[in-house]
Amino acid sequence: MIGSLKGVVFEVSDSLIKTFRDLQRSSKAKYETHNIIGRKPKLEFTGFELDDIQFNMQLNSSLGIDPVKQIDALRTYKDNREVLTFILAKKVLGQFIIEEVNDNYDSIDNKGNIVKANVSIKLKEYS
Repeated sequence: MIGSLKGVVFEVSDSLIKTFRDLQRSSKAKYETHNIIGRKPKLEFTGFELDDIQFNMQLNSSLGIDPVKQIDALRTYKDNREVLTFILAKKVLGQFIIEEVNDNYDSIDNKGNIVKANVSIKLKEYS
């Protein structure tokens, strides 16, 4: 197992490929600027912003994945505002909610079934 986001398990085996690419994590500190007449302003550290994570997934039925089922699961997590544990290489990165799910359908068969889809996921740290 590469990692997981609740029921979405990222893995590679001889019968299944479900992983992600372009993983980005953003962590920010917060500072307030205090102006001083005739001098440079002073910065005051006020805390941290919530982390953001985003990544892309390719869901391909020929690689053992049901794209519709996976997209529906992600949208359900988002709609239900579920707090999800994000794990990567057995390390817990934290608790997150799905802020955004974007999907596009690359391949649809002659019966209207989605064969291949690309999905972009945006997570926001939950504390």
